[in-house]
Amino acid sequence: MESITLPSHAKINLGLKVGQLRPDGYHDIRSFFQEVNLVDTVRLERLDADVIEIVCESDDVPHDERNLAARAARLLKDEHDRSEGVRISIQKRIPVGAGMGGGSSNGATTLVGLNRLWNLHLSRAELHALSLKLGSDVPFFLAGGAAVVSGRGEHLYPVRGLAETRFVAVDPGFRVRTAWAFENLEIGLTATPPYISFLNSVMASGRVNLKRLFCSLENDFLPLVSAKNPVVHEVLDLLGRAGSQCSSLTGSGSVIFGCFANVEAVESAAELLQSSGYHFWICQPRTI
Repeated sequence: MESITLPSHAKINLGLKVGQLRPDGYHDIRSFFQEVNLVDTVRLERLDADVIEIVCESDDVPHDERNLAARAARLLKDEHDRSEGVRISIQKRIPVGAGMGGGSSNGATTLVGLNRLWNLHLSRAELHALSLKLGSDVPFFLAGGAAVVSGRGEHLYPVRGLAETRFVAVDPGFRVRTAWAFENLEIGLTATPPYISFLNSVMASGRVNLKRLFCSLENDFLPLVSAKNPVVHEVLDLLGRAGSQCSSLTGSGSVIFGCFANVEAVESAAELLQSSGYHFWICQPRTI
């Protein structure tokens, strides 16, 4: 095998709670991750030269080893003493710096793809351990689907996803630096808000009560990001007027999403957003 091409999916955080800073420099998080069918395409080509190349038309994507896909390749080369190189071509559709996990997904996809291309025969557990060296969201994308995520992202509790729900993800026209968001976030003191109780019930049952999710969904970054960017409230209002069952920020932002139960409501949202000049994506959950 000289090359392999794989899809690299985005995710939406259906709520996100952030805990205190840990000794390792990360924050504990609690969240419900849902993979969606908005995808980048990652092509890996074997090279004889000992180099890692990133090819991408987007200027927003790092073309050096700041890129998580490049870091994944470097990690595998160093851990397994590989002398060959790889060209990583990324066709971007997932917005960059938007809270949808595009970079982390590309990193996870590169780990999976190079495990096959280089015949490393690494187990899922071994790939999981490597993924934690790349970033907190990377382990989720190795498994995909839907999961309650805790710790710094290493603890995954797979659950049945939201197969019948549709998402409208909106670009509000700005980006949020993750480092800035965490540095400026005020950690709440409430030990068991409704959203945490909801996540606990999902972990216990493996099932999602949609009504309870929509009533309790909470993202700790939403007040911070909306205070700096008032346009967030306009987008949330548009989604609500279109019939969204709940709307919020994904990750630390900047994309804002709404959850919809039927095609008519999605079409209504699309019309409102288009007439208001917003770029958006209509997404379906990916179930595995």
